[in-house]
Amino acid sequence: MFADKLGPQWDKAELERFYEAYRKYGNDWTKVVEVVRNNRSVEMVEALYNMNKAYLSLPEGTVSVVGLVAMMSDHYDMLEESRSERNINDALGSPKPAKLKRGKFRLNILNPLWTLACCCRL
Repeated sequence: MFADKLGPQWDKAELERFYEAYRKYGNDWTKVVEVVRNNRSVEMVEALYNMNKAYLSLPEGTVSVVGLVAMMSDHYDMLEESRSERNINDALGSPKPAKLKRGKFRLNILNPLWTLACCCRL
């Protein structure tokens, strides 16, 4: 989704420049890109905004560059953990989830109470 369009990992300085430019220019992404620099495209800047839109839309005073940096650090940490888990699973031969066997149900008509008998095999 948006994470795919972010480009290479944003460093703290880039996030700080983005935050200040966004506060100054709003969603004039061309001006924001000029401030952010480091070969960031309009698409990358807009993706960063969209990914953090809910946070950045909070009232002035409740949002900070420290919060944005923390959220993006968490995002990158989770991506790294996910990659590490995938690499471990790939190295171990990608364990597949165990299939659940279905139990077979049959009506026991010999029982006067017409109970269901379960012949489950696990």
